Amino acid sequence: MSAQKIGRVQGGKTKKPYPVHWDPETKKVFVEQSSMFSSSLIDTKLQASRGEMAMHVAEAYVYNK
Repeated sequence: MSAQKIGRVQGGKTKKPYPVHWDPETKKVFVEQSSMFSSSLIDTKLQASRGEMAMHVAEAYVYNK
């Protein structure tokens, strides 16, 4: 997996920032979720053809978080 960090979106309720990663080969969109001591990439189970679309997908994914 060669996901690249492409930006950051805010959750709708908490306004917490979430870094967004996108893998141009598989077109998968990931959202980075951080805890106190580590962070992990959460697969949104969605795909985007371009980086700009990946940001929209990630925004929709974290809206209720």
